[in-house]
Amino acid sequence: MSYNWFQPKTWKAGEALTPALLNRFIGDQNDFLRYRNRVSALNTTAYAPAVATLAALDDTVFRLSFYVNQGEDVRLILGIDYTLSLVTTYMFADVWVDDSYYLSSGTATPLTRGIVVATPYVASAQDYIRYSFPITGLETGTHTFSLHMARAAGTLGLLRTEMILEGY
Repeated sequence: MSYNWFQPKTWKAGEALTPALLNRFIGDQNDFLRYRNRVSALNTTAYAPAVATLAALDDTVFRLSFYVNQGEDVRLILGIDYTLSLVTTYMFADVWVDDSYYLSSGTATPLTRGIVVATPYVASAQDYIRYSFPITGLETGTHTFSLHMARAAGTLGLLRTEMILEGY
């Protein structure tokens, strides 16, 4: 079932409180907040992306379809547990939306370092990052989101990767 958010009502003094109005502006709004859309992907399989330019990490796992309700925005959460072999290198991540544009740029060409940049404090030490991004202005309907990653140099090891999309 899909729940829609309605612009909150400004109640006037003396206005009748009918069951239909209470259901729509209180009950339905609470349902929207409680049962909002959410999809996620989690993989604890170790990946070792060898590419130096952004490419799909694993579309069998990290390509999510998400239905956006009318008036709904989306929050993207990325959690990445990783190691990098060199202190002087970087890991980059971006999300390819609807097979047409990257979140970092809004175009088919991503910004050089995507939406996430991470570098280790100690070579080959395990580190964890978690980012949250608002995505606004999506039309009502189903959209696809694919996690793309790269590394600048050295070896990137992904130990645990998580991608969450939720409506709000």
